[in-house]
Amino acid sequence: MENTHINKKGYFEEHSKLPHRQIAFKEIYEKNRDKYPLLFSQYQVHHKDKNKLNNDVSNLQLVTKEEHELIHGINKPAQI
Repeated sequence: MENTHINKKGYFEEHSKLPHRQIAFKEIYEKNRDKYPLLFSQYQVHHKDKNKLNNDVSNLQLVTKEEHELIHGINKPAQI
């Protein structure tokens, strides 16, 4: 596939689009619209197995930026 490659962040990219976001939009967001009050652009797509190349819908999860940072241990809340 001529226009398919792995980008600098390690994700598949086809024709300048990220397949994991396309799959998550179609298979998760649109099918469960009542569970997602925000615009799709306000969600990040988490790869549950942490394999950025595994774009199976069962491996994808829509989360907010804050939720995604907690999952990956970024910006952990300060301990008192």
